[in-house]
Amino acid sequence: MSATAAPATWRSLHFVPGASERMLARAATLPADVLILDLEDSVPPEAKDAARERVARWLASDARRDCRADVLVRINPLDDAGGHDLQALFDAPPLGFMLPKIESRTDLERYDRAIGVLEQARDLPPGSSCVIPIATEATRGPSAI
Repeated sequence: MSATAAPATWRSLHFVPGASERMLARAATLPADVLILDLEDSVPPEAKDAARERVARWLASDARRDCRADVLVRINPLDDAGGHDLQALFDAPPLGFMLPKIESRTDLERYDRAIGVLEQARDLPPGSSCVIPIATEATRGPSAI
């Protein structure tokens, strides 16, 4: 897993719902240090596929290239749609991923393997994706990690 530390300039993080075309279109103009394109909680289950495609297109777009903020994507849990999220996003990968509902070290290792396979397939250096696990969303939380 990447040991990449967040740059000292990360003072403001702005979540952008991946299901909202309007908010994604405006995202690159926001004065945030980090944009977190959200595919998880802000997206209703029936909109997950469309949101994933929308975010993947945005990552490959001129808007992303013109964006001054660092870009992360909050994916779904691996047991849900997270594997599909990772597959779709690695054609134009973000700086990294926010990992939801981490309950154990095993969860982190599963994400690490999944991300590592995709980095290798795209000839990216191992550990080049920034990873931010969210352990406080899970019932077992940080004490289990």
